[in-house]
Amino acid sequence: MKRKGPEKIPTDGPSTPLASPFASLNISVSEEQTHPSQTPEAQAQTQPATAPRVLNNGTVLLQRQTAHRHGGCVIVLRDFSRPHNSRELDALARDLKKHCGTGGTVKDRTIEIQGEHIPKIRARLTALGYTPRGEK
Repeated sequence: MKRKGPEKIPTDGPSTPLASPFASLNISVSEEQTHPSQTPEAQAQTQPATAPRVLNNGTVLLQRQTAHRHGGCVIVLRDFSRPHNSRELDALARDLKKHCGTGGTVKDRTIEIQGEHIPKIRARLTALGYTPRGEK
């Protein structure tokens, strides 16, 4: 006796009533229901036509130090022209450390960032609205 295999299901087309599980859904999407950011016209209407706000957080002095650090380099940010409280200094140090991918600390109202990262620090401070001085 010959053994019979499993019955094959045709995949040629919608021959069965359950060909598409979504056939019974009756959903129509109008233009008002689409997300407004999908059309360029809607993007132009939602964005205000104002100039970007220029921040002025004052000046800060960058200084490269290697003394008493066993050959390592540290960039010290000091002499902030605008007074900062400890929370603001901690937040700025955290942002700079994350941007440079390195360690650092806040000591005596100065920020120390480990490593030779002067161009990165200068660019980040400028983006945050500071005017960096020193260590070109």
